[in-house]
Amino acid sequence: MDRRLSPLPRAETSAVPEWAITFADMMTLILIYFVLMLSFSNLDLIKYRSLARGFQAAFGGKQELPIPPPVVAGTPVAGDPHADAEAEQVLRELSALGKSQGPGGPVEVTQTEKELRLRIDDRVMFDLGSANLRPEAQQLLARLTPILRRYPFRIEVEGHTDDLPIRNAVFPSNWELSAARAGSVVRALITRGGLAPDKLVAVGLADTHPLAPNMDDAARARNRRVEFLLVKPASATPAGESVTPDPAANPAGTGRIAMTR
Repeated sequence: MDRRLSPLPRAETSAVPEWAITFADMMTLILIYFVLMLSFSNLDLIKYRSLARGFQAAFGGKQELPIPPPVVAGTPVAGDPHADAEAEQVLRELSALGKSQGPGGPVEVTQTEKELRLRIDDRVMFDLGSANLRPEAQQLLARLTPILRRYPFRIEVEGHTDDLPIRNAVFPSNWELSAARAGSVVRALITRGGLAPDKLVAVGLADTHPLAPNMDDAARARNRRVEFLLVKPASATPAGESVTPDPAANPAGTGRIAMTR
C-alpha cells in the first residue's frame, strides 16, 4: 500500500479576472461623478453648502466657498448698468413719495444700505380681521404700481399684525391673516398693476416684528401694516447719497410664512 500523502487539492481560482476589480472601481468613480453633475444641474443651496464644507474638510481648506445666489430666469441681475440705473430712479421716486406724505402719512419710506422699505398703514389697507383690500388701498396701489413696475429686482411684500389673537373660520391665527394680507397685495399688483409674478414674494410675519410695544391701541395700529421690501443691489446705491440704518429692519429668515410665485 502506497503510504505517500496525496497532494492537497489546489485552491480554486476566482472566476473574476483581476482587471475587473480595477474596472469596477473606475466605473463607480464615474457614476459618482455623474451623480454630482446631476445634483449641480438643479442647485440646492443647502446641499451645496454641505458639499462645499465636505470638500473644504477633505482638502484642508479654511475659507468657506461662496454660495451662488438664486437666479430667476428672465430677471436682471445686479451689475447690469441699465437695471441698476432704473433701480436708482425708482428708489428716488419712492423716497420722494414718502416725503410728500408728511409726518403721520399713510406711506413711510425707510432706506438702508441694502434695501428700501415702503410702509403703509394698515388702516388704509384693510379692515380689522380682514384680508380684503379697502377702496383707499386700491387707490394707493394704483399710484404705486407704475413706479414698482419699473423696479427690475425682487420686491417682497410683508404682512404684519398686532398681538391681539384672532381665531375664526377663515383665519386660525395672525399667521394666516398676515400671509393672506400680503397675498392680497401681491395679487392686486399682478392682476391690476401688471407686475411680473416672478419678482414678487408674499410673506406673513404675524406680530413677530412690531414697530412699537403693543401697549395701547395707537401702538397696535402702528404695528398693523404692510411693507414693501425692495432688495437693492450694492451698485444701485446712489453715489454720494448717505443712508441711515433702519433699526426696525426685518432680520432675514426668522418666523416667516412665505408664498412665492
